[in-house]
Amino acid sequence: MFLKRIAVVAMVGAMLALGTSAGWANMLAPGGQVSADSFGAISGTSPAPALTDNWVIPFTNPLSLENGTVTSAVISDPNNVFGAGDLDFIYQITAKAVPMASQYNIETFSNDTFTGFETDVGIATSAPGFVAGTATPVTMGVSRSIPGDTINWSFSPTNFQVSTSAVTSVILVVQTNATNYSLGYIGVIDSGSGGAAPTYEPAPATTTSSVPEPSRVVGLLGLLSIAGIGLVWRRAR
Repeated sequence: MFLKRIAVVAMVGAMLALGTSAGWANMLAPGGQVSADSFGAISGTSPAPALTDNWVIPFTNPLSLENGTVTSAVISDPNNVFGAGDLDFIYQITAKAVPMASQYNIETFSNDTFTGFETDVGIATSAPGFVAGTATPVTMGVSRSIPGDTINWSFSPTNFQVSTSAVTSVILVVQTNATNYSLGYIGVIDSGSGGAAPTYEPAPATTTSSVPEPSRVVGLLGLLSIAGIGLVWRRAR
């Protein structure tokens, strides 16, 4: 009887451990790489209005201009894995249509700065102000830089391929243990060339939300360049 009780206690403990780890399955630490989790529907209150800004990837050929929008939002999420009411940072990229001869692929979407914060990454089925998209990150396609500042979402050449029809990504979510936010920048990259746009990022609790300095954009471009996906120079096609 005593051994049976021990076995039952051990089984309950294992079940609790599995339940706990499931919620943290895709916690993304600095230097890590994971597959995007499935967060289902995201709900909560927003301490900031949703942003929709333009990004542009210039080419030498004006007809090949890659451009689109990125929508971003901050949600105080009662189901956030780090704590009820902690902030989710939500992003969605749309690439506008171009002539068929100018077909291109979005390869990477990068956002910063998450330094000093815990992160868990995934895809939402819905979120206030966002739409259903089709372009999904590849398996094991979400990585975080070793310093922990930048999160990169990687797409295959076929699932974010743009030609005569616009393409929109799925709803990308970074859950954090942050309780405050500020304005930052994202990068949209295609084959070593890219463009940036304003977005939201986590901030220390005592920080007042503000417009980021232009040097932040230069810093983001530099980090992506070091990672082998620099935004400034385009490889020959």
